[in-house]
Amino acid sequence: MSDPKIPCPECGRSAHAGPCRDPQPSRRSYLATAIQRETGPWTTARVQALYAASPWAAHRNTARKDVRAAVRAGLLVPAPGTGNRTYTRKDAAA
Repeated sequence: MSDPKIPCPECGRSAHAGPCRDPQPSRRSYLATAIQRETGPWTTARVQALYAASPWAAHRNTARKDVRAAVRAGLLVPAPGTGNRTYTRKDAAA
């Protein structure tokens, strides 16, 4: 894995050489992996639903902060023309 923006498929963290040393991803790396694998708009409600089916049950404010972190990391961009806070994958917006 040579691209540092693509997370490890096993742990979701940044790419590393050799076998994965930590098979349990962090909550935000889990979200980053889901954003890269799934298409469609991303909202706080969608992130909450994703977390409900994961090891992390997170409140709305946690999901909101994680979405903002994904925007800062360059994974998501605001969707044009929507009145609410909806985001799309950066590569899908181009």
